[in-house]
Amino acid sequence: MMDKRWSFAFLVFAVLSGLVLCGGCVAPQVIAPKSASRSALEQELISTALRKSLGEAPNQKLPFSILEGMKVAVEVSCISQSNDSEDSRFVKSLIVEKLLEEKVTVVETGSEEAVLKAVVDTLGTDVGVRSFPHIYLPLFYYITYKATASVTLYAYDAKGKQMGLLLSYQGKGEETAKEWSLLGLGPFK
Repeated sequence: MMDKRWSFAFLVFAVLSGLVLCGGCVAPQVIAPKSASRSALEQELISTALRKSLGEAPNQKLPFSILEGMKVAVEVSCISQSNDSEDSRFVKSLIVEKLLEEKVTVVETGSEEAVLKAVVDTLGTDVGVRSFPHIYLPLFYYITYKATASVTLYAYDAKGKQMGLLLSYQGKGEETAKEWSLLGLGPFK
């Protein structure tokens, strides 16, 4: 009788130890890295959301045809970053790409006929983690990533020939991804 209890206790201990060892290896990272940089998945989601906000979503077309034939300077303002951040440079390069597709001449500040101002209202990701039984011992976890980008574009005459805005546009894009793991197997997309 005593032997069966010790055998059962050893079996339970071995199974729980195995789960602890396997589960800890796949524990999702739920804090930001010290460098505050984004993971590749987050960058991909943000890039896709930003492209959608700039007219690559269904039923969205940027009204850049009004600027055709003009010399346009592009300015970008991000709400949470300096104007010379990686985010603002990326947004500017996407906008310049769209302008060039519409045959708009892009120039540096000083010789422009019009200014296209991009205000990035939202640019980031939200991460939701559900873990069972605990984040440090995840027998099962499910993570959702949601990237959101919201951009407002204004164009105005730099020389004051025309009063008011030449164009006003507001776009929003979202992109999501999910991953999960069960008993140390995965992550699965």
